[in-house]
Amino acid sequence: MPPFDRELFDGRDRLDLDAATLFALVEEIDRIAPGFAELATVRAAFAIDGVVTADWSTSLADAHEVIMLPRVGGG
Repeated sequence: MPPFDRELFDGRDRLDLDAATLFALVEEIDRIAPGFAELATVRAAFAIDGVVTADWSTSLADAHEVIMLPRVGGG
């Protein structure tokens, strides 16, 4: 979860959470680390079982893993 692990989660690099959608997952993480949802909209990208998605309404019903990645800018 870099750089979020050190910034918001006391160094934890994994969380075991249940959520129906990516949006619900972000809300759940925000309960653990207030302010995360606001940061995630700007600084995070998400990969569900290895596929990067920007659609936060994506179902997580069959997902095995969600990885948070720092967004990369460039041009």
